[in-house]
Amino acid sequence: MQPSLSSIQSARQMLTKHLPATRLIKALHLSELSGKTVSLKLETELPTGSFKVRGALYTLALKLRQASIQEVVASALETMVLLLPMPQKCWEFTPRFFYLNTAIR
Repeated sequence: MQPSLSSIQSARQMLTKHLPATRLIKALHLSELSGKTVSLKLETELPTGSFKVRGALYTLALKLRQASIQEVVASALETMVLLLPMPQKCWEFTPRFFYLNTAIR
């Protein structure tokens, strides 16, 4: 499913309040190889070092519009670690986080 322009703009407006802008740099070698202009977005410059926090924060914000959140379950440990410091800062609530170990043993 492709997001609408209005949903992208809504996400951007919300996320710019809580996360810094990241640089966009030209990838000269890739541009030469492809014959097109190629740029790289440096999401590693975010405080979490990953782009994943953007999607997680926006999803939580959408869910909070519908109901209060008391618990958050993360299926990946790295997702949980990314989210831990964010909710209190963004929405002044402290949910309990649960990690589901999905590894097959």
